[in-house]
Amino acid sequence: MPARKAGELRRLLEKFWDQMPIVRCLRTPGLRDRHWNKICQICQLPFELDRKQISLEQLLSMGVDRHLMMLIELSTIASKEAV
Repeated sequence: MPARKAGELRRLLEKFWDQMPIVRCLRTPGLRDRHWNKICQICQLPFELDRKQISLEQLLSMGVDRHLMMLIELSTIASKEAV
């Protein structure tokens, strides 16, 4: 029984770890409305998205993870602009 629980916990942690690049990109402090508008446009998200209330699970269900390279690019640009 404990081994099964440990295996389940390990799978959950691995799944979460795989999603960390998305979290880092979307939590970039330099992201402004124009960056979020671009994210919504490319990921085909609703523009009225309340980015302070939406969860990672909701974003993943909308397919944001399929656009990771674009998210990395936009978060890098936002970070450079903020300096």
